[in-house]
Amino acid sequence: MINDVLSKRGKVEMPILSEDQIQVLEEKINDAFHNNEYIRIKYYKDGRFLVKEGKIKKIDKYERKIVFFPNFPLFFSQIVEFC
Repeated sequence: MINDVLSKRGKVEMPILSEDQIQVLEEKINDAFHNNEYIRIKYYKDGRFLVKEGKIKKIDKYERKIVFFPNFPLFFSQIVEFC
């Protein structure tokens, strides 16, 4: 019981992005991919915000995810900010 409370401590809810915000993020990601740019993305996972930096290896529009070099997948639904 105490472990459950401690594990939930510090967790936050994922923000809900508008359609416009999602579209802007996707455009920035596509531009960065096509220009082979180094990027920084803030994403949500397990109640916390994390940051991933690097170059995009692949964009999978079918599974709605991007893959960073060397092989780090990140779903579009997890992304909250393009830093």
